[in-house]
Amino acid sequence: MTNNPTIRAKGNKAGENKVKEQKKSLDPRKVDHPVIADAAARGDRHTEQQDRSRQPRRLRTVYFRHRGLFLQAVILMTVWLVLSGHYDLQHILFGVVSVALVVSLNYRMHRVPLAPGEQPGSHHIIIHRLIIYLFWLLWQIIQSGLYVAYIVLHPQMPVNPMLVRFKSRQPNVLARVILGNSITLTPGTITLEIDGDEFTVHALNEDTEKALISGDMEARVGRLYLSECRSKDMCTDVELITSGRGR
Repeated sequence: MTNNPTIRAKGNKAGENKVKEQKKSLDPRKVDHPVIADAAARGDRHTEQQDRSRQPRRLRTVYFRHRGLFLQAVILMTVWLVLSGHYDLQHILFGVVSVALVVSLNYRMHRVPLAPGEQPGSHHIIIHRLIIYLFWLLWQIIQSGLYVAYIVLHPQMPVNPMLVRFKSRQPNVLARVILGNSITLTPGTITLEIDGDEFTVHALNEDTEKALISGDMEARVGRLYLSECRSKDMCTDVELITSGRGR
């Protein structure tokens, strides 16, 4: 065996060139044969098309995973623009920052259990039912507002205040909060206390009390999370507290 470094260097270089030629011969894109080269080109185009098709899928996945946040942002920004009445750049930027802060806090709250034994994010609201419920609640607020105005303007003012205590088995804590706030937003009734499934509400008179314990609002709130629930099952154990009356 020779010990000449020059010969060893030439031998190594020749070996590297031979390896490069073998790799080139194995690469179908560099083969001179037209059929093999065309197949390799089609394979490259197919790979590029797959990569491009994966990008919209990723976007759709991100949207469906966070569509609740997108919907919240759109609704909050719309409310901001409507209530502010100003559409210049400064007010819009204030709105964007405020909406981003609220959505970020709300997203973090979904990771915190609202009650012992509940898994964070285990209950998802049904969006299209929520939209229908908001319109229904707005109509109830208008109707109740007109009724309270009628009572106030009536010469005899037929007011008979009372406390109504009942149980409503809502699917989760958030549903109970929605129900309590909906009762308070409706003129003539105010939610005083929520203790588990038990609600204590102040009602203006018998008419508002009957509308309250009909179970209609309770069932509509329950259907925001459940596939189906009946009105008669959503308001039970009714107790009426007033002077000279009880049930």
